[in-house]
Amino acid sequence: MKYDLGLLPRILIIDDQYGGVRNDGRNRERESFCQSIGIQDVTGDVETEEIEFPVAEALFLRGQVIEDGYVRNDLDGTLETVRKGCASGHAGLCCSLTWNSGQAE
Repeated sequence: MKYDLGLLPRILIIDDQYGGVRNDGRNRERESFCQSIGIQDVTGDVETEEIEFPVAEALFLRGQVIEDGYVRNDLDGTLETVRKGCASGHAGLCCSLTWNSGQAE
């Protein structure tokens, strides 16, 4: 059964592991997380499996940028995304409290 986009609550999830895209163009940790709690990933940066009966839509954000081979926490960009999400009606926000930074792998 297909659900209607925009009818479900939308949450913003900020996490360095779930928010990034791996070298193979996927994020299996994110896929597993979405399936385990029944949320539909609508970020658009990777192919996703459709959740049959999702309880919410989720946008994922890494909260970091990679510059010259190093990962840097991006507080300004993250706060801007949160502000935009609040203005567009996100129902919730989940944020990792620990982001690893340093040389990119």
